[in-house]
Amino acid sequence: GTKSAAHYAITVAAGQTAVIRLRLVAAATPPAKQLFGKTFDTLFATRLREADAFYQAITPASLDEDQARVIRQALAGMLWIDPPLTLVAVVALPVVAGATKVFGDRIHRFYETVQRELALLSARAQENLAGVRVVRAFAREATEERVFDLRNREYVRSNLELARWQTAFHPLLQMLIGLGFAAVLGFGGRRVLAGAMTL
Repeated sequence: GTKSAAHYAITVAAGQTAVIRLRLVAAATPPAKQLFGKTFDTLFATRLREADAFYQAITPASLDEDQARVIRQALAGMLWIDPPLTLVAVVALPVVAGATKVFGDRIHRFYETVQRELALLSARAQENLAGVRVVRAFAREATEERVFDLRNREYVRSNLELARWQTAFHPLLQMLIGLGFAAVLGFGGRRVLAGAMTL
């Protein structure tokens, strides 16, 4: 696209500030007093809020302030260079973030279930070992074995469910990221070949 740059030489005294207001307008424009002032400040603040909301929506919440700033600057540069390619590049971000949240929640829930089942299994074993004489005296061996077997099966089932989600998560994540790279390379390559952008 068309690019331009404005050059200003301003001497700013120590402890002072200078603000430069610029506005791109058509050839036939109203007087300068109508271009700047309260309307200009309101419009600028609105656009700033919109930009903040946009970057907040596509930036992962797990990043700290410095990392979020780097992503914002990188995306701003990408939008300046080629907006369509940037759209293709960021379209996978919500999908990856959504998959991470879904799988993360499920894995966390199953991990808690595994820990709870392990605690119940350990408590049952401890009770039987501590009260082995009572169990034998009342001929409860078969009943306790069945209860222990049930707890053990629940523990194994929970572990297997956790393992399934954990083993499915990483390949899915790598696949989504790989598809994103392929889309960027394919779409970007076609735009370069078409002359819409340069390397």
